[in-house]
Amino acid sequence: MANCFLCSSYLPKGEGVRAKVVTGEKSGRSYPFLGLGRFYTTTLKALRTICPKCAEKIEAKNKKNRQWWINVCVTILFSLIAFLLLLFLWNLIFVDNKNAGFVTKAKNVSK
Repeated sequence: MANCFLCSSYLPKGEGVRAKVVTGEKSGRSYPFLGLGRFYTTTLKALRTICPKCAEKIEAKNKKNRQWWINVCVTILFSLIAFLLLLFLWNLIFVDNKNAGFVTKAKNVSK
């Protein structure tokens, strides 16, 4: 006779799903040799039996979180590519073009 760890609904034999779920949180303060110390919080996870409905909710939340990180990484990548492209174009137009007049070399004026 098993119950879902999250919603406490009854699970018939063989209906439960084993998944890693958050079971608690631990917080405290560490005291280094010198300094004021720092606070920390740790999320505790364990393998528990849950119902299929709760398993779908957890999977949807994990998928949304993964998608958010993918979007952040793609945005950073495109920003880096755009920056390098602009840097390349800047060098191509203003630095390599000797007739542009924006960047001039110092002439050796010795008499």
